[in-house]
Amino acid sequence: MKTGRILQRFLGDQRGAAAVEMALIGTFLAGVLVNAVEVGRYASMSGQVAAASQAGAHAVIINCEAGATPVNSNCPEADAASLAAVRGASLGTAVTRKPITEAWYCVTGNAALAEVGPADDRPDNCEAVGDAAQEPALYVQVRAAYDYAPLFPGLTIAETFAPTIVRSAWMRLR
Repeated sequence: MKTGRILQRFLGDQRGAAAVEMALIGTFLAGVLVNAVEVGRYASMSGQVAAASQAGAHAVIINCEAGATPVNSNCPEADAASLAAVRGASLGTAVTRKPITEAWYCVTGNAALAEVGPADDRPDNCEAVGDAAQEPALYVQVRAAYDYAPLFPGLTIAETFAPTIVRSAWMRLR
């Protein structure tokens, strides 16, 4: 009988219930907050890598004469200028740059770019994509990459994100 009375008193006691509820709800809210911080940080880093690639492509345009195409062979300062611009972005030397690529492109019927020739061999028109009246354009592509490391490894959904953030910027040379 004594055990039953003790159990009944224990189950009827409401002291500390709010602390238990807060601990359970607080744990859930902390998990949501940590994930929100991690996703926001990943999105911010992604934007910074995109800005770095755009700065690199812009540096190619600024440092090369309009007729110095293909850039890789006729504008030796393009590589160093592009690399300096990419690394001059907010992430600094943590951002790497892939090799600069360039080629002749035409706009397809669904508004996408389609490669029609290498940079050193300009095609006469865009017949390859079905529009012989269109002129091809020379584009340069700069790709920047950043190795992302989560703040809270093993605790957030950031483990499912790509470990390397890679963004490309395209600029029309002529």
